[in-house]
Amino acid sequence: MKGNEPTRTNAFDFLRLLGAMLVFVSHHFALQGLAEPTVVGWTTFGGLGVAMFFSISGYLITHSWMRDPHWGRFAARRMLRILPGLVVVVSLCALVLGPWMSTLPVLQYYGHPQVRAYFLNILFFPVYALPGVFGANPYPHAVNGSLWTLPLEFFLYFAMTPVLVLETVRRNPWILAGGAVAVAALGHWALATHAPVVVWGSDVRFLGMLAPYYMMGSFWALWGRREVFSLPVAALLAALLGNTSGVLQQLVAVAIVPYATLAVGLRPWPVVRHAARWGDFSYGLYIYAFPMQQLSIALLGPQAGHGPLFVLSLGLTLLGAVFSWHVVEAPWLARKPRAAYGDGTGEARMPTG
Repeated sequence: MKGNEPTRTNAFDFLRLLGAMLVFVSHHFALQGLAEPTVVGWTTFGGLGVAMFFSISGYLITHSWMRDPHWGRFAARRMLRILPGLVVVVSLCALVLGPWMSTLPVLQYYGHPQVRAYFLNILFFPVYALPGVFGANPYPHAVNGSLWTLPLEFFLYFAMTPVLVLETVRRNPWILAGGAVAVAALGHWALATHAPVVVWGSDVRFLGMLAPYYMMGSFWALWGRREVFSLPVAALLAALLGNTSGVLQQLVAVAIVPYATLAVGLRPWPVVRHAARWGDFSYGLYIYAFPMQQLSIALLGPQAGHGPLFVLSLGLTLLGAVFSWHVVEAPWLARKPRAAYGDGTGEARMPTG
């Protein structure tokens, strides 16, 4: 650590990979029409992975802004992190995977308005279906259901980060922690009692479920007291999560998951801190997993069973992730603007949840 800033002597690369794999395993069941495994009755494996993503993101992105609070450079870094990989995966799904798997003739497929609409994903407007694609799968028509978190992540980057580092909040970050609990309670109430509220293709009620984890990550970045993180305390708090239920469990999770995630992530573990030695594949894992899992089911059939489907879909996803990092993401990230001072290192590399 340099002061209170995060460095690369941490386990965040590993935790991002772990979060992406939790989502992968969760979808492995859901896309076969089976119940997803859960964590102490609180949420699915995928839900935990996304909560980890947003907790890490809030912590690292807040540090990034504080290190260089310049709107233009901040925006450029965020766009270069998310957009290149997103543009490529959306294009590959629409122009290669789609016509291959569609039940429509190729020319009819390319002329279909749903194909053009699918490119709205690049503008963070979620569109899940392509014409005639995966209609016979147990989870029909969805090509890349994981993209629903990206608009929410994008919003938090650009709308909340500058607000979170206002002088009033920086002097008293507990305001942020209290706000996270309030937003979590409101989000739980909205999901339980209200119909979807769709803005730009996204159900904003889910922002109330994910934003608290980002806010708590930001809280820990602003408070800056690394010495409070303890693995035994994190384990005890995690056990507490299994002894609550309902809205109380959701509120407890908002406090526990970011703390436990950072307690693990901020330690320089001897092996896992090198998880990104050959590349940061976590974002690629996240954005390629869903279509590769759907493709595997379409090719083998759901009757193939867990083993063959898991092996094929994971292999295809890893190929996509390696391609995404080395061919798309890394070259574009090399163009990110440096800070006006220092060397601009320590940039967050976050897959979204």
